[in-house]
Amino acid sequence: METHAGAAAVERDHVRDATIAQFGTPPLRFTQNQAIRATTWVVDVLERVWLRGSAETARHAARRPAERGVSAEKCGSATELRIREGQPA
Repeated sequence: METHAGAAAVERDHVRDATIAQFGTPPLRFTQNQAIRATTWVVDVLERVWLRGSAETARHAARRPAERGVSAEKCGSATELRIREGQPA
């Protein structure tokens, strides 16, 4: 009688043999180092996109008051404006 771990090993061998029979080469292994490199790359890309978006948002926010002829000190969110005017937020 095979143990659970032994059955899993036999199943992996069957899958490997079937892959070799179909494609002529053993299956590629996605190693832990490859996974770490791929994860690091994704994090770097997301960080760059986020920073670029933040910079574009900051440039846009800095440009808007001047385009409308309003000083930057007077600009704020609608909630801040209501609070300044004494209205409930």
